[in-house]
Amino acid sequence: HLAWFYDDASAAMHELADVVTRDLGAGVAVLVSLPESLAAPLFREVNPANVHIIEHDTRYGRPVDAMAGLWRFTSDALEAGAPGVHSIGQIHLDGGPADRQWHRYERAVNEVFAGTPLVATCLFDGRRLPPATQACVRTIACGTAGISARSSSLNSVKPSRAREVKIECSATRPSSCRFISGASAS
Repeated sequence: HLAWFYDDASAAMHELADVVTRDLGAGVAVLVSLPESLAAPLFREVNPANVHIIEHDTRYGRPVDAMAGLWRFTSDALEAGAPGVHSIGQIHLDGGPADRQWHRYERAVNEVFAGTPLVATCLFDGRRLPPATQACVRTIACGTAGISARSSSLNSVKPSRAREVKIECSATRPSSCRFISGASAS
């Protein structure tokens, strides 16, 4: 799970296009769910016919839909023989109350897909994402890339400050995931 912060969308998409091109060359199945402002510069460099596209608003309407779409795509791609999967998307976070459900989704991706050959790249505009939300994202992600100037101070954030969420999930049906309230870390 990779949090990719950017300040310049065009530059980030140029760099991401290189990653996608390498993935496609290795037979990795690539799923793209980006708003038009990011998809357009990416698809100037990557042929959209070579990737699977789920419209941004369709995939990210609700966390359960995002999880189900990722599960279906990953399962289908691996069953078809792909050596791995790369999911690329951008969730709208603004520091508001709705962010909580998306933070749970991000944590669930880590749990549900642990041990699966999946790279989930989540893009974040470092100019618009509130610092506290950047810190939360950083504690959830397994790695970071393209760090923007605003988020460079997040190196001191300790993952132990993230709120843990325990997840029960069926191994075969992502729609059966249940979130169980965890204790808030202090």
